[in-house]
Amino acid sequence: MHFNFHIIYTPDTFDKLKLALDSLLSNTDLKFTLVSNGLDNNELEQLIAYSSGKKNRLSWIDLPGANPVSHGWALTHLFHTSSDEFFCFMDSDIFAVKELCSEKLESLIQRSDALVSCKPIEWTIKESPRGYRGHSTVSPSGAHLGMTYWAIYKRDSLLQIISKHNLTFERYDRASQIPDKVKKLLKPEDRHSWRFNTGKLLNLFQSYEGQKIRYEEFEELLHIGGVSRFSENRHKSQPSLDLK
Repeated sequence: MHFNFHIIYTPDTFDKLKLALDSLLSNTDLKFTLVSNGLDNNELEQLIAYSSGKKNRLSWIDLPGANPVSHGWALTHLFHTSSDEFFCFMDSDIFAVKELCSEKLESLIQRSDALVSCKPIEWTIKESPRGYRGHSTVSPSGAHLGMTYWAIYKRDSLLQIISKHNLTFERYDRASQIPDKVKKLLKPEDRHSWRFNTGKLLNLFQSYEGQKIRYEEFEELLHIGGVSRFSENRHKSQPSLDLK
């Protein structure tokens, strides 16, 4: 199987997080696409230069527009412009602290439609039985949810849900933003707030449709969490980018 993980960089984060990328290249056999989300020319040049010496493992994409877009918009754009069998992505502040081989991931994704991981350190000891925060893995009705920190999706399975329900990876913060036919299908207990963080509504309907989302924490990976919130250029970003 071929796993190519998209890693999205917002302004003033690439240089800070190259150490995480170094660890991924050293301790995994995965491939990575580095995604510029509103980087200025200097920072984009750094990203391209870093990629150029490792073309067998790294590629890069420059998202359209001069300013950062929301994380959900970026993921949706990358999904529709990718043709890989598996749509993979991870946050830029995830470190590989032990060796992780693709064979381990292959065995897990074969039995699932999505494999998600890497709760950030800041949330590891917290639980949210009701709500759709980034780290939530189960809805109030008991449906399994994915997370958009680290994920492998079977592309065909995900496309079925996107196409059928006209959903994206975006946040849905109000009932008025949710398609009417989707609102009618939500179980009463899952309507408690009408606020669905990045990818949560999409993941919820995967579960509703019988798709299997597997949540698995890997001892080989460490997710710091929240680094892009503290970028010097944070004021340039759209608010929805880092509310995961």
